[in-house]
Amino acid sequence: MSLVTSKCRQVWQSDDYYQTLWFLLFLAFIIIFSGIGLRDPWPADEPRFVEVAREMVQSGNWFFPTRGGELYPDKPPVFMWSMAAFYWLTGSLKATFMLPNAIVSLIALVCCYDISAKLWNVKTARNVGFLLLLAPQFIIQAKAAQIDAMVAAWITISMYGLLRHFYIKTNWVWYCLAWVFMGLGIITKGVGFLPALLLIPVLFLHFSGRHHFEDAVSWKLLLGPVFMLLTIACWFVPMVSIVEISHNPDFAAYRDNILFKQTGERYVNSWGHIQPWYYFIVSVIPVMWFPLYLVFFNKKCWQQLRLSPALLSLFAWVVLVIAFFSLSPGKRGVYILPALPMLAVIAGYALTNQAWPKWTDKLLKAIVLILGVVLFSAAVVAGLEVKSVTKHLGEYDSIFPYVVFFLVAAAIWVGAF
Repeated sequence: MSLVTSKCRQVWQSDDYYQTLWFLLFLAFIIIFSGIGLRDPWPADEPRFVEVAREMVQSGNWFFPTRGGELYPDKPPVFMWSMAAFYWLTGSLKATFMLPNAIVSLIALVCCYDISAKLWNVKTARNVGFLLLLAPQFIIQAKAAQIDAMVAAWITISMYGLLRHFYIKTNWVWYCLAWVFMGLGIITKGVGFLPALLLIPVLFLHFSGRHHFEDAVSWKLLLGPVFMLLTIACWFVPMVSIVEISHNPDFAAYRDNILFKQTGERYVNSWGHIQPWYYFIVSVIPVMWFPLYLVFFNKKCWQQLRLSPALLSLFAWVVLVIAFFSLSPGKRGVYILPALPMLAVIAGYALTNQAWPKWTDKLLKAIVLILGVVLFSAAVVAGLEVKSVTKHLGEYDSIFPYVVFFLVAAAIWVGAF
């Protein structure tokens, strides 16, 4: 065990880009992919998405999703397409309905790691990835079959492209790809355009003279929205064409609902999940984004923000995203998930480049110990089959996989750190 721990620490402290990345992906794979295929969809969202995916494959109707035979206009179809594709390939929804979010979450993690390594160094990138894996909201959504993890991944890829273009080296291919993924995000959940808000701090820094972007800021910026619209058109044009050709009033109602009611009207005049404007700040971030925001308790973090245009732009973007969702009366905690990966980038840099008081080291060790105890306790509870707990796991032939998982997870967690 000590040999394994020593090797893990050696790899963890390495400055080798790929060695560190593979170790980080190994940890992420264990955390995110464990449990896939062991449980049924959980309400409220997962059962309806699974049913939509099943009916897509069975009916062959991929542009007009149905649930129970009735059209389902609540969300654009991309997320359901991904679930349906795995169902079509394997014939099993239970084994695969969690795969799309698990895969795109790994991609988002790699994007955060790579952009941090390019902006700074491998050590910072390692800390960024580690902090992202510590954030409860990221892990919860990566292991759930809800739409938010996928749109967050498209937004993270888009932010990756914009950061490469503006802060590493002018690259119009990555800039246009960023807008392609914004379009993909829009036809996943409407809010995929959020990376465009990064242009606000970028243009402010440019025209105020605080940072010169040279060729990265020019008339070619207008090409981005064109690529976004072309991406949206890949879904929009066939859908509208089918509506016009079919003369089906139900299809027309679906078109109007998803284009108008589920977008602008839902944002301005929400009919559910009504919360006060400070809901995210008071009720979501303190729990779901812990411990990333702890870096802001160190004044050196604020000094770094002022000195680094990239960090300042990222921080402004995170604030703008939170403000955007706070202005809408309807709020759910998962709405602000897209901002979390970029906050991890900020926190990872701050963690790497700050001298921290001794109590923070003790706090992190305490967190690791507590999580190790929790995982071990979960293994014991599953092994003893305590009915008050195991009844929530669903109807399975054996609890043994849960025992193995929690024991292995506890050993890896405590042993690695």
